[in-house]
Amino acid sequence: MRMGMEQYFFIYGGLGLQRYMVSDKPRTDAFAAAIKEVVKDGDQVIDVGTGTGLLAILAAKAGAEKVYGLDKSDIADTAEKLVDANDLTGIVDIVRCDAGVFDLEKTTDVIVSEWLGHMAFAEAMLDDLIVARDKNLKPG
Repeated sequence: MRMGMEQYFFIYGGLGLQRYMVSDKPRTDAFAAAIKEVVKDGDQVIDVGTGTGLLAILAAKAGAEKVYGLDKSDIADTAEKLVDANDLTGIVDIVRCDAGVFDLEKTTDVIVSEWLGHMAFAEAMLDDLIVARDKNLKPG
């Protein structure tokens, strides 16, 4: 059964599920290690479905020059607070938008996304991730 978009944003926009995902230490550590390996100093990064901004913050701490954390849900307010609390304002921009319509003048070096959520392949944002990739990611 495919989740409707209203239900999707309601579930992912709340702190309860976000807290559950962020507190999964093996999962968070795996993302941190992968981002540290892939993101290089000076890179521009897009985080599709940023949620609390965790991956965007990790990308900035790995050396990204600019990070765009995209999210349509209310959790974007929390992401902005966490970016500020980590002194990353100006490096990480939280953008409230549909990732499928986000468009940069300059293509980006890396796109990160935790699109599997807690329901594996039932996620509703894979299509937006693909569109964001096709519109914004550098070739290669």
